[in-house]
Amino acid sequence: MLKPPQGEKSAVSQDVEPEYTLVITCPDDLLEESVVYQDIFQKGVQIGLLKSERRGFRKGWKRGLELGKKAIALRMLTAKVGKLPLKLRRQIEGLPLKQVEALLPALPDFKTRDDLIRWLAKHVQAN
Repeated sequence: MLKPPQGEKSAVSQDVEPEYTLVITCPDDLLEESVVYQDIFQKGVQIGLLKSERRGFRKGWKRGLELGKKAIALRMLTAKVGKLPLKLRRQIEGLPLKQVEALLPALPDFKTRDDLIRWLAKHVQAN
């Protein structure tokens, strides 16, 4: 198959017999100005934007879920054992989501801050 000259793009026809390929060449600027090229280009841009939006939405959703679970854990701890020192709050805020999810079911068993500190010492260092 012949390749188009440097600086030109080709359009390959799919309607031709499999043994034959029709190659039409034209300068880049002429091809890029065509209605068909612009339509295809815009569709590609739209698809790219939609994929980016979905990725951003999923990432934002996960981050919001993580922050929400941490906020719930902190509220429950405050209700259960009283106001937490800033250092302890920061430690809980810095936990990965999996550790926060492991902490939540253990909260009803806590009676004092020391119970929380022991749980953190046991589970945070273990992971």
